[in-house]
Amino acid sequence: MIAIKVTLRLGVLAGKRAWISADRTVGNRTVILPNFAGENLPPLNCVYNGFRPERNAERPSANEPGYRRILQGSRRRIRGRVFESEEQEDLKTATDLFCGLFAGKSVLEVACGTGWWTERIARVAESVLAIDINESMIAIAREKKLDGNVSFEVSDIFAFATDARFDAVFCGFIWSHILLEDLDRLIARIYGFVKPGGAITIIDCNPVEGTKHDLNRIAKIDENGNTFQNRTLRDGSAHLVLKNFPDERFIRTKLSPVCQKIRYIKLRYYWITICESDHD
Repeated sequence: MIAIKVTLRLGVLAGKRAWISADRTVGNRTVILPNFAGENLPPLNCVYNGFRPERNAERPSANEPGYRRILQGSRRRIRGRVFESEEQEDLKTATDLFCGLFAGKSVLEVACGTGWWTERIARVAESVLAIDINESMIAIAREKKLDGNVSFEVSDIFAFATDARFDAVFCGFIWSHILLEDLDRLIARIYGFVKPGGAITIIDCNPVEGTKHDLNRIAKIDENGNTFQNRTLRDGSAHLVLKNFPDERFIRTKLSPVCQKIRYIKLRYYWITICESDHD
């Protein structure tokens, strides 16, 4: 088994944010550890029938016609990727859940990417501070010109510092791109920024047969249990991409030291965890 010592620097994988090994290769392949934030997801939103919910306001049911229009079209092609209706349903479910969860709350969004989730959360949250290590992703997010309750900051979560504490911390599509040996440190950092009793919310991908997240696409498992997939960039170069697929038991084990009332939701394409911080 080949041991990999990873030194991180910033890079881009097919237009997405990524962590790239600066000094290590496996054979002739650079090890890439991407940290996506949902920037290629289809454009759902938290506006119902043209109505933007006021903070803490009662929102229409997800079954109402105005809400259902966000799923018009059973298939969408976004930057070359086709999203089937079932995956869109999962995204709608997640979007509706987050809109309800973050309504009227102060939210720290970790690894915001181009601001896909930021834009939707900001429509109901009291405030959103969205951070990302990639300056180019933050620049794209800022171009969205979101309301004044949103601020962006270029920062690595492992170096981020603020005296503020938030009602909720949200992590979209980052867990699976963190080395297993770094997860405890990530969770400790997140925990440190949430108020007592505040919510820690995480969404990430399930392995799904026949998709790019098919377990059969795993090309390598390292000595720590991290799994890697083969990916090809637009220039034709081949790379190993970090992509871990935790199960419910593993997630609960990792979060239980800092969280209580852990709620795990398994959709077909995504898993979601919502828990309450266990501050003294």
